[in-house]
Amino acid sequence: MGAPTLATMRPRPGTAPLRPSRRVIQASRDARRASLRVIPLRNTRHTCSSLLVALKVHPKVAMGRV
Repeated sequence: MGAPTLATMRPRPGTAPLRPSRRVIQASRDARRASLRVIPLRNTRHTCSSLLVALKVHPKVAMGRV
């Protein structure tokens, strides 16, 4: 059995598979509800990295978070 792909991963046994497009839609909806600027989900990794650098987090710690 190979490694699970995102299309076959399930949040809990017996539930529907995760769908990447659904996560993007949900993230956009959550950002709008929180009155935040909507950014592409893939860019959140870069935003997180920038914030960690600005907070002077040690690079080894930051690598584990991103």
